[in-house]
Amino acid sequence: MRGLPEVERSRQFRTRRYDAVIVGGALPGLVAAVRLGMGGARVCIVEEQAARDAAVELATRGATLTPFQVMEEAVAVMETLRAMAEQGQESSISDVGVGVLCARAAVRGAQLNVQINAKGLKDQAFVDDLLRRSQEMEEKARRSEQEILAVVSGKI
Repeated sequence: MRGLPEVERSRQFRTRRYDAVIVGGALPGLVAAVRLGMGGARVCIVEEQAARDAAVELATRGATLTPFQVMEEAVAVMETLRAMAEQGQESSISDVGVGVLCARAAVRGAQLNVQINAKGLKDQAFVDDLLRRSQEMEEKARRSEQEILAVVSGKI
């Protein structure tokens, strides 16, 4: 459509058929358009580029923080599993081992999500801090896994 006179572009827009036209709305408008499109609707989004970019940045930040929070929760679970390994019932020690393996997998999988989603962010200071903290958590989870599994192995 580049190079067409304004009138021609306007006529071309009017002759296309859309099931929905989203005008503005930033992130909520973008989410609505994606959901409609996933349902098979033909959607047109009319949005300022700067607003669209800000909405995408915000959505990507949320998509990065969610797996980061999963990492935090899984590392916390490992401390509970440590207490169970050290003080819990002997009959459930293998369950502790399985739990540690699952928690470690959750940490590593979530870290991969953090890394791939962080690539799309423009705020480099935020990205650097998040990647550093996720690496620290991954290392802590790795050490915890080894230590807890050593306790588990000693009790089996």
